[in-house]
Amino acid sequence: MKCAIIHDSLLEFGGAERVLQSLLKMYPNADLYTSFADNSILNMFFSNFPRNRIHTFPFPFLSRSKTSIIQMISPFIWKQYSFEKYDIVISSSSALFSNSIKVVRPKHIQYIHSIPKNIFGLSPQKRLQKYIPYTNYLRKFYISSTQGNTNIVANSCYTQQILFKKCLVQSTVIYPPVRIPKNIIIKSIPKYFLIVSRLDRTKGLELAIHAATKMKIFLKIAGKGIDKAYLKELYQYTNKYVEFIGFVPESDLGKLYSSSYAFIMTAKNEDFGIAPIEAMAHGIPVIAHYSGGLKETIIPSKTGVFFYEYSTKALSHAINILLKTSFDHNTLYRYSKKFGYNTFSRKLFHFIGY
Repeated sequence: MKCAIIHDSLLEFGGAERVLQSLLKMYPNADLYTSFADNSILNMFFSNFPRNRIHTFPFPFLSRSKTSIIQMISPFIWKQYSFEKYDIVISSSSALFSNSIKVVRPKHIQYIHSIPKNIFGLSPQKRLQKYIPYTNYLRKFYISSTQGNTNIVANSCYTQQILFKKCLVQSTVIYPPVRIPKNIIIKSIPKYFLIVSRLDRTKGLELAIHAATKMKIFLKIAGKGIDKAYLKELYQYTNKYVEFIGFVPESDLGKLYSSSYAFIMTAKNEDFGIAPIEAMAHGIPVIAHYSGGLKETIIPSKTGVFFYEYSTKALSHAINILLKTSFDHNTLYRYSKKFGYNTFSRKLFHFIGY
């Protein structure tokens, strides 16, 4: 069986790319199509995948352009590819329309991480949208790409509801796979709170930084970003309580989690949130805003604590509640297993039919 997997881009590594790793594990002989691929991302996370089976857009000079330019042109470029030689095509999409590929004969499975939020008014418009009137066209284009397909998978009930509200399409929920360690390491004395995230404006990291600084508690932030202007702004918040530690390899994450009080998730209306489940898989509770897909995965007082108002004050209050609450590390670990790779692959294979 010939399989093609289409993924928005490989310019940074986040939850969608973790899903892609699992898709390539499920279909190791697949061809991979993506708009642009950064060599450092390929070398670090996809080193075992043959480069001759990776197909990218024929305009490499655009890979470091503003994402709004890439978003504007990507649907038109995707349409130029033919996938008729494949038996099955799986698209893994969010903002760059990889689900809009032209497919006639093969079975096309659309795995939706998120709809293009800026196109549907769910996030601020990109600057280019204010000067070039492409928003309405891309919105109609996206809707037609989803409405013509009955094989749509959403990464959460939250995403499923948005798909139906904005595109009037039905979908099946299959939660993304989370890396579950064979065992957990918990040190007796926690030292800091932890964030593991892409350093992106949409993640709301400043909220946790302000709370940690005000409360005089230690916060470590692990992750990388590609928005240099935002990174410059963010790093200005570094102080004796807040430390940016950069990218942390998977092999070192266990040690990082083992000395933390809790994982803090500051994103608002996160579509699913793999990192919080990963924290639970290491026996660590989660503090998160009561919104998006996190409402489906966090159980108050059992796996974490919510803050309901999006403010430093509310987050600080949630931190204090967590510090007074006892969490069982083994309960957290067992709960996380329902989101592992085996569950994901079994459900997706069943949905696809082979």
